Amino acid sequence: MNSLRENHTWELTDLSVGAKPIPCKWAYRLKTNSKGNLNKYKARLLARGFSQRQGIGCSETNSPVTKLGKIRTVLSIAAEERMHLTQFDALTAFLYGDIEETIIYNNQKISKMAQKE
Repeated sequence: MNSLRENHTWELTDLSVGAKPIPCKWAYRLKTNSKGNLNKYKARLLARGFSQRQGIGCSETNSPVTKLGKIRTVLSIAAEERMHLTQFDALTAFLYGDIEETIIYNNQKISKMAQKE
């Protein structure tokens, strides 16, 4: 939640006349380390896309996650070529992208969090 706030992920605004906000909900998850101890809390804001109407703004989809088969292929090639690999995790990677469209969410928890700032 701190990352969402620190990266100014949203802007609290008044709802303009005729605007139809997208309903959303929060998904929470606990991450544990290899020993099963609590490592950190994760929160994700999900747009409830199932409420879209067919043919309106639902033709493009994107999932910027690498499939396991592709990772295995790269590892196999690297092993064959005796290459050294480095791995990293970009924390809060999804908070840095800019979008051109204005998206209006309707969520009371966002409003309460923004008012605390």
